Amino acid sequence: MAVISISTTQYGGVSTFGAGFMPTILGTILFFFTLADGLIQYRKNCLAGETLSSTELKSIALVVVAIATFTLFLDRLGFVVCASALIFGLTTLKKPKGKLFNGVFAIVVSSAIYYLFGKVLLVALPAGILG
Repeated sequence: MAVISISTTQYGGVSTFGAGFMPTILGTILFFFTLADGLIQYRKNCLAGETLSSTELKSIALVVVAIATFTLFLDRLGFVVCASALIFGLTTLKKPKGKLFNGVFAIVVSSAIYYLFGKVLLVALPAGILG
């Protein structure tokens, strides 16, 4: 929802072909698939008598907060900084002992994504403090 709302309000959404066009479409599709998957899992778990554990609820909340923070600071800090922080945080959760590798990996991946979309495909990604 954060991606949809930010891309619609700040980047024009689907009304114009630009930086908000694809994030709005992909965010909407992702939201509906996530909603459908959540409903399917809820029905399965209710029939089996299972509920979400507190660890699973914390993980869901953490991802929602991380994505919302990414979209809020994207204009100020820029794509490379925000994407690096998001990728570093999520990979460190999965592999907490390799922080140096996670940091280098996050910077390389976010820079490659920025180059591909910003320079090759000419999508206007925010440069933020680096630009």
